[in-house]
Amino acid sequence: MLKAVSISNIAVIKELSVDFDDGFTVITGETGAGKSVLIDSISLVLGSRADKDMIRTGESRAEVTALFDSLGDKAEVLREIGYAPDENGELCLSRYIAEDGKSGAKINGKAVPVSALRALSPHLIAIHGQQDTGALSDKGALLSLLDGYIGMEEELSDYRGVYSKLCEQESRLSALRESVKDKAMMLDILEYQLKEIDSAKLSDPDEEEKLLTLRVKLRSLEKVAKNVSIVERALVENEKGVTASYMIERAAGAVRQLSEVLPNAEELSEKLNEIRYQLTDISDTVSDLISDDELADPEKKLDAVEKRLSVLKRLRGKYGENVAEIIKKRDEIKHRISELKNSDDAIEDLENAVASLRDEAEVKAKVLSDKRRRNGDVLTKQIMSVLNDLDMPKVMFAIKTDKRMLNGRTDFDRNGYDDVDFLVSANVGEEMQPISKIASGGELSRIMLAVKSSMQIKSGEGTSIFDEIDAGVSGGTSERIGRKLRDMSHTSQIICITHSAQIASLADTHLRISKSEKDGRVESAVEELDSDGRIKELSRIIGGVKITKKVIDTAEEMLKKKND
Repeated sequence: MLKAVSISNIAVIKELSVDFDDGFTVITGETGAGKSVLIDSISLVLGSRADKDMIRTGESRAEVTALFDSLGDKAEVLREIGYAPDENGELCLSRYIAEDGKSGAKINGKAVPVSALRALSPHLIAIHGQQDTGALSDKGALLSLLDGYIGMEEELSDYRGVYSKLCEQESRLSALRESVKDKAMMLDILEYQLKEIDSAKLSDPDEEEKLLTLRVKLRSLEKVAKNVSIVERALVENEKGVTASYMIERAAGAVRQLSEVLPNAEELSEKLNEIRYQLTDISDTVSDLISDDELADPEKKLDAVEKRLSVLKRLRGKYGENVAEIIKKRDEIKHRISELKNSDDAIEDLENAVASLRDEAEVKAKVLSDKRRRNGDVLTKQIMSVLNDLDMPKVMFAIKTDKRMLNGRTDFDRNGYDDVDFLVSANVGEEMQPISKIASGGELSRIMLAVKSSMQIKSGEGTSIFDEIDAGVSGGTSERIGRKLRDMSHTSQIICITHSAQIASLADTHLRISKSEKDGRVESAVEELDSDGRIKELSRIIGGVKITKKVIDTAEEMLKKKND
């Protein structure tokens, strides 16, 4: 149940704290006192859209906090969602809006995304008002209502497993069919591309980088050859015999001859030999820069390199930024050619898979549909009984379930193939029509109450808030609505904002919202009324400005007979 709500700086409310009891609570007050602001604030803390215009003029921040307890079986559901009650079994939701439009939320003091409040909302409070009757015109909402009443979780889970596979296979089939359009033309293009790449005989991903290096060398071959020769003559090979390697070799021998006077002569000689070996390695490395083949015809070699680089550049312009990407693209083209050549078989396999899944989905969707029809008949009888209690004995109500078809085939969605509609005939002899075509707001409110109360017979828990559900109905009918709300309060917490004395007189708890001027500003306040306060408030509702003794007597009589 909703235990308490605290509101700060929203519209006419400066600071307001409201404690709620279980059972049936009504909230009354003059127009503009803050009743609608209270509902808007509760909606806000349940995750509705935040609007900075809600912030009280002159303030920089607004905040709402709602405390829930006695969660019963809901506690386990909340735990599964990821937001368990605290050690006291309570759940505290809070929401703020800042003047810059930013909004934040907390659950039990921990910051959470606003979406978390929306996820918890259906398990905590249902808010119903005349604007809420629009949900009775939404076929998707009607189906959800019916399934919620029936309890279809297991069957829906079973069906949705098949439906998910069906969607996946249909998507693959559609994509494949689309991809093989103009198949012959696509094959010609792809085979040409494959031939063009294969003609280049690519194998080395680093080929282009190697060719670029070789081109630089060939373009400056004369300079390279000259310097290579200088290195070779200086280090290891010289016609005159005087090279660095030769001189170091002689020095190493000479040092070794000094062993009698130089204790580490052997070690120093080895170091010199190591230097000689390194010089030889350097000379060999430099010499390898130019092969005899390159020296034979450098111009021809350079021309071949330029032509090969031109081929690679052309391929890069079409198939990738480097040789590695071109090779990868070639493999993709070959795979695509294989797919196209085998597409007829692949399409046939997918068509068979889709047909099989559609048959399976049809069977499981029929299980859903049959259960909806059976339980829809039970729910219809309950709603008709409630409508009779609400002074609508001539209204006919029915739940219509139709199989949805598209282009001659069953039209599946994640909930099966059913379209659900609530049909009503408001007067004897009139044809039953969708509930959306009923014009009277009062009739819609009562039908909605009948639907909600019938649903609650099965669920039997939670908190429901009814916002001016008595609008557009007479006093006698208001009393019937009040009695139905009171009956619902035996198994649920019911909160009703009302302008009806008949409904207000039947409540267990009566809260009154009023406004007053303080420091030049209007502020709202709330108080729980005792017996005298209730008589005074009921008299105001009945009599308006002029409250006579007869009006007061009527109010007293209403309170006396509330438990009849």
